[in-house]
Amino acid sequence: MKIVVVGAGLAGSVAARLLTDAGHRVEIFESRGHIGGNCYDAWQDGVMVHQYGPHCFHTDKPAVWEFVNRFTRFRETACAVVANTRLGQIPIPFNDISAEIAGDLSPEKIRDLLFVDYSEKHWGVPWAEIPRAITGRVPQRRVGRDCRYHLDQWQGVPVQGFTKMFEAMLEGIPVHLNSTEEEWRSAPADHIIFSGSIDDYFAKAMGVLEYRSLEFEYTLEAKREHFQINECNREKAWTRAVDHSHWLDQNVEQTVIGREFPCEWDGTNTRFYPKPFGGNPEKFQKYWEAAKAERGVTFLGRLATYKYLDMDDVVAQVMVKLGDKLMVES
Repeated sequence: MKIVVVGAGLAGSVAARLLTDAGHRVEIFESRGHIGGNCYDAWQDGVMVHQYGPHCFHTDKPAVWEFVNRFTRFRETACAVVANTRLGQIPIPFNDISAEIAGDLSPEKIRDLLFVDYSEKHWGVPWAEIPRAITGRVPQRRVGRDCRYHLDQWQGVPVQGFTKMFEAMLEGIPVHLNSTEEEWRSAPADHIIFSGSIDDYFAKAMGVLEYRSLEFEYTLEAKREHFQINECNREKAWTRAVDHSHWLDQNVEQTVIGREFPCEWDGTNTRFYPKPFGGNPEKFQKYWEAAKAERGVTFLGRLATYKYLDMDDVVAQVMVKLGDKLMVES
């Protein structure tokens, strides 16, 4: 089969590799000027910088971990996050060390201290308007002194960066960068893998799906003790600051600090977080019903399924859906 993949981010790249390995002829169309989607990284001032915010690959799924390790070696890393709060700087998720600093707080007080201000900045609406689907992901009080943000069995970053991992994943597969929407639509194909925003596929016929976006500020500063500092307050406009030298454990005096400023997606910036409120779930459901009626198209990834997905969830989703539908020798 000749298969056109729309998007060279994680979902599109994994799909392209699996389909190529299964004997299909694959061609990728990517609207940006680079592969890797929001996982794209590059060297800046001698530091490996994640250009669209921090990405650490973490998973408990053996098949997913085995797959990504085909394309890179990973440097094991345990991302530890601290929060600036009115009670001082404390580890999150809230654990026994946090309690020693701030007191052994109730779940409600932990929520108010660590997540209300942060979430309101992130989503741009009052806490009461944020749906349970989001607030329910707030980490619970952790027993013990383990300060890793994620507790998955496997955690790490590619030793040469995510971009190099994507290059290896896409080896031998034609990729058209800076492509327009018309290019992929006019390309001959027996099947399409679509990993863009689902409303784009249908030319916004049922309205525009909303997203939150981010603006980034990168500055050269002194190396910090902590990899990531969340600003759980109203005083700072940014939500978090990341010291990118920690990714590869670089021994440097000057590092690149990346700060994230949440904003609305306006059609010109990058889509980051689907907004599962404000009428968007109902709008997406109409698109999803239309998608199920399409023949010869598979919708994959965060944008196409309008759902927040961790990186390993994206890989797993692609493996399952292609295993069900397309993994047949041509």
